[in-house]
Amino acid sequence: MFKYYFKRYSVFLFFYVALGLIVTFVLGIKDFVNLDTSFWALSKTGFSGIAFLLMEFCFAAVPLSAYLFVLPKKFHNSVFDKYFTGVMFVIFFYLITFISVSQYFFWDEFSSRFNFIAVDYLVYTQEVIANIYQSYPIVTILLCIFVLSIAIWYLFRNTFTCPKCKAPSAKKRLLVLAVNILLCAVIVRGTSISWGDVTNNRYNNELAKSGPYCFVYAFFHNELDYKSFFITEPQDKADKILAQKLQGPKITFKNGDLPYYVKSSGKEIKANVVIVLMESMGAKFLDATKDPGEPEVTPNLSRLASEGVYFPHAYSTGTRTVRGIEAVTLSMPPLPGMSIVRRQGNENLHGIGSIFNDRGYKSEFLYGGFGYFDNMNHYFGSNGFDIVDRMSLEDDEITFSNAWGVCDEDIFARAIKEADKTYKQKKPFFQFILTTSNHRPFTYPAGKIDIASGTGRRGAVKYSDYAVGKFIKDASKKPWFDNTVFVFVADHGPGSSGKQELAPKEHRIPVIIYAPKIFKAKTYDMPVSQMDVAPTLLSLLNFSYKSNFFGRDATQKDYKTRIFINNYQDVGMIEDGIMTVLKPVKQVDFFKGDSPNPLPDKQRYQPYLDTAVSYLQKADQWKLHLRK
Repeated sequence: MFKYYFKRYSVFLFFYVALGLIVTFVLGIKDFVNLDTSFWALSKTGFSGIAFLLMEFCFAAVPLSAYLFVLPKKFHNSVFDKYFTGVMFVIFFYLITFISVSQYFFWDEFSSRFNFIAVDYLVYTQEVIANIYQSYPIVTILLCIFVLSIAIWYLFRNTFTCPKCKAPSAKKRLLVLAVNILLCAVIVRGTSISWGDVTNNRYNNELAKSGPYCFVYAFFHNELDYKSFFITEPQDKADKILAQKLQGPKITFKNGDLPYYVKSSGKEIKANVVIVLMESMGAKFLDATKDPGEPEVTPNLSRLASEGVYFPHAYSTGTRTVRGIEAVTLSMPPLPGMSIVRRQGNENLHGIGSIFNDRGYKSEFLYGGFGYFDNMNHYFGSNGFDIVDRMSLEDDEITFSNAWGVCDEDIFARAIKEADKTYKQKKPFFQFILTTSNHRPFTYPAGKIDIASGTGRRGAVKYSDYAVGKFIKDASKKPWFDNTVFVFVADHGPGSSGKQELAPKEHRIPVIIYAPKIFKAKTYDMPVSQMDVAPTLLSLLNFSYKSNFFGRDATQKDYKTRIFINNYQDVGMIEDGIMTVLKPVKQVDFFKGDSPNPLPDKQRYQPYLDTAVSYLQKADQWKLHLRK
């Protein structure tokens, strides 16, 4: 049996390992000056690379193992077997060669094996395909790979079967398939990408891994190592700059580093707090900032804005809900890659929830959808929040639902029930509510507004506004209403397109802090960041607390606009009208206004770069400074 399987697998294994080593060798030559070329370092790099290739081949061999199991014994080594195996080999060789070529081009741009950026390409398929076609002779490359695959098959066409070998029994073939799958399971559960970190040289460590393994790992982890791919500066310098930028009349740094201490001079207001994170509610939808000529679709939010503390020019940190959650609950800038909400190790963090919990509040996360989506239940549940999601709602509480969850009216109604319950327990409450109705397919209960359900974004916006109005109306009848602060803030805008890679206008969102019995109405017209929501709210409540927040109190006279926005790979900071964009690999560009053209003379804007780096470099250490 050993000889039979060795013969069947050997050609596949040979070319898989050979192509993998050729790619590693070519990439090593390309960046030879950056490698640790000591004998021991190169040896560890090479052996580690082979180990990763052999682990990958276990997965690549599963289709062949399955084919050999299901093929009746009498057909083994037949003409059909020979040519069908040949077809499998052509497909196999074509794919691994295509991956090898892709690795070269990816390395050429990023000096790295596949990582989150490669995974990100799956999200931006249209742009990526267009870029590939414009950058490389892709048709010629694909045709050449195909011709090469046919040629290699032809040269080795007589080596895929073993006519002199007796085919194993079905039981033995099943055993081989089972062992193959078991090895794959062991690799999934028992190996780590860190095994490739065999030296102190990043280039060696990248070569010590392999592209497919790194791609799959990035797909499930979605993190981009900041220090490896983005500009850094000495930590002492970064800490000093950050402390200067965060300094204010109420703030004291004891060690020149996070955390700092906020001391309020007024009497603390122990009000209930309800934060409503509104799906895709861009500022342009509100009547004060809507596009000219468009009919009003947010009369309720516009009324609340006029009666509350209103920031019409706030900017979201990202283009996904988890970014909004991160910015509002942790008050931190967006790191490249995944939001902290989806990252491992995000338990027991110091954020707005822990500040309320320390004061005896009952904190709840309420969501009309299934909270396992985007790891939200785990994030909130591991940071002191009770969870109320679609699974918590009874059938008679649901009047309408779609793929994303129950309608906004239903989750607001449940929020009022939860508030009533906590009020009866004589405890203050903090609710974080995430809405869903303003999301494709844009469906909502019929007869609520004058725009038919499912007809588009404007109807969903108007229904979402209607639900907010009903929520406030119903809540106003409750005994706890007068002592409750409502915060309405969008998670992000409805789009992210623009001439620039980072389009600030598409990030503009409203922030409304509504508590007519507690705060006087006032509008702040300057631009503010979504990560300013928490420190601004706590300042209005006159809270004194230990803080790791990167945002600032936007009501202070010394407030200076500093906005961070992100599109997964790139992070931009806007200050004084200059947008500093940090991108892989350790690149930076500067833009002014809406111009898509980078500014010349980068050295002139070094202070902005220093500021952006100080924020992001410290944010990258979130597992250290956010721990309670």
